[in-house]
Amino acid sequence: MQLCLTSLVCALRHLANPSMIHSLATEQYNQDMVSLGTHAALTAMDMTGMLRDATAILLISLCQAIDLRGGPEHLGVGNKAIFAKVRSEVPFMDNDRPLDEDITAISSLIWDHAIPLPS
Repeated sequence: MQLCLTSLVCALRHLANPSMIHSLATEQYNQDMVSLGTHAALTAMDMTGMLRDATAILLISLCQAIDLRGGPEHLGVGNKAIFAKVRSEVPFMDNDRPLDEDITAISSLIWDHAIPLPS
């Protein structure tokens, strides 16, 4: 997951460049600025999915770290609720296993606003 997260963050940084740098002159240089609003919106949509997956990876990793450090007993109420929600979908990893389905499950919870926000 570390390598996957690094790749996602690298892609997000790359896509964070403004769309304006891709502008091309049109109409025989009559207009030197062309709206790239659609390009920017599509890029933002792609970035949202990547960020959701990156956040899922971080949540899974944090829950694993919490378990390895003694469990959620010392967490606050809000963080304990997040931990419980993630753990309801992704069990403690005591053996190496593929994590693509786990990442997808947590990413879906984020998309559905099903992970409680701490208050």
